[in-house]
Amino acid sequence: MKAKDWSYKLFIIVFLTLLIIPNIVLLFGLEQGFTNNENIEFETPPEFDLSQPNTTLKNYKSYYLGNYGLKKTLVNQYVSFKSEILKENPLPDKVVVGNQGWYFLGNAHKKVLNNTFNTTHDKIQIVQVVKNLKKLSEYLREKNILFYVAVAPNKHSIYKENLPYKLNQNATFYEELIEALKDNNINYINLHKVLLEKKKEEKIYYKTDTHWNNLGAFYAYQDVINTIGKELSVKPLSLNDYIINTSLKPVNHLSKMINVYTKEQVVNLTLKKSVSIDTLSIRFDDLIFSNQQQQFKLLMSRDSFSDAWIGFFNESFNQTRYIKNYNPITTQLIEQYKPDVVIYEIVERNLPNLVKPILLKNP
Repeated sequence: MKAKDWSYKLFIIVFLTLLIIPNIVLLFGLEQGFTNNENIEFETPPEFDLSQPNTTLKNYKSYYLGNYGLKKTLVNQYVSFKSEILKENPLPDKVVVGNQGWYFLGNAHKKVLNNTFNTTHDKIQIVQVVKNLKKLSEYLREKNILFYVAVAPNKHSIYKENLPYKLNQNATFYEELIEALKDNNINYINLHKVLLEKKKEEKIYYKTDTHWNNLGAFYAYQDVINTIGKELSVKPLSLNDYIINTSLKPVNHLSKMINVYTKEQVVNLTLKKSVSIDTLSIRFDDLIFSNQQQQFKLLMSRDSFSDAWIGFFNESFNQTRYIKNYNPITTQLIEQYKPDVVIYEIVERNLPNLVKPILLKNP
């Protein structure tokens, strides 16, 4: 056989091997014990749901892109080289190292900093978001169901003084949106206002993570229930209902992306008088709970900020249902579940996601 033929065959074998090896590593979980420096949506395979094929395929695509074989190995080596050898921030566009131990999301996350401060956002997007929210609001109003939009503030909207630089402050997407919501008679809850007040007294976001801590989540929950309480007989829990203590724990969901592992004070809230809460569904994107001591049913469209809310809201409603990932709310779901209240919770940086339809009729 000619040497040229062997070289072609060798090339094909090497090429196929390079394609196959990452999938073998993923299939057999050969990197399971490795540190994951990235904040990815799915670290384990999502639940397979034949009733929602599009969502299932989307979730599996996110899982594969975040976990394909050898990714952890290559990313970890790169991060270690930059941070330990060169003493540089290995991912400056993903993680911004702030002052006094604060870490923030960088512009790799949907240009989060630019979109917050140096705004040049598309006005058409705001018009479309308002149109979609109005459609949902009016549909629910016809059904005599209360509806509220609750926007979880970006961390740097609350603690911008800890950013390592100062950016020009212009009207943000959020600020322009809430003005438009007022003009269109759509209920929203101004969590920015209450959290900016509370941060003067206590730390309400994690330093090494993007989310609010348990105290921040609790104050936001109180604000939501106080607003709903003007229409329904629902009262928020008080901090006096909890045993409050702190512990030094690793959080690091954000800082670990750049190889920084540290501990910070975590506030723990434990109810003094526990209530029996029944779990009716534990599906990742459709959690359902029941509390026989309360009345009224809540449906919440949520993202990861609501993870810290679930325990609080479960105490205040008879039944609570949490759908995730900004999937459309279907008329079928509303007619079957018959909620008294619908809350659309969304983090500030993801507001442009709402240009997609959020109410799906007669699916």
